[in-house]
Amino acid sequence: MRDQINKKFEEHWHKFGPKSSFHDFDKKLLKHSIGGMMKKKLVTFIILWIITKERTYGYELIKKLNEGWECPIEDDDLKEMQEDKKRRGREGLGSNRIYPILRDLERKGLIEGTWEMEGKRKIKYYEATQKGVVTMNKVQIILKTRTPPIFKEFIKENIFDD
Repeated sequence: MRDQINKKFEEHWHKFGPKSSFHDFDKKLLKHSIGGMMKKKLVTFIILWIITKERTYGYELIKKLNEGWECPIEDDDLKEMQEDKKRRGREGLGSNRIYPILRDLERKGLIEGTWEMEGKRKIKYYEATQKGVVTMNKVQIILKTRTPPIFKEFIKENIFDD
């Protein structure tokens, strides 16, 4: 990922050079490098967290991760953003985003998948390994101890304050 970012930056630098202002900078590069990495990491940690809590399979994860996002939106700006996401095919988290994360977690030894027959279908169930549980515990400690107070306040006030 870092190599791709560096390559895009070099391509941009050759195109615009040092004379360009920040506004000329490729906004897609910023969006997809920083924002994309943060989103993917967050989704990865959420998936690992779910699997440390219970044995599950890919489609069940997709359903859980997409549950509750279809709430009615009254604000026109927010509605427009949601419709734009739908047009670009980026509504929710689908198999194209979840299964690569599962393969990566499995390759790193954080989860283990086993194939089982359910009726006539083969389903791959995932369980956390000891390494996965330890890693998730470390992530939780880091999030609790290193999250800046302003982020905690924002989350508490805007997400959990009913």
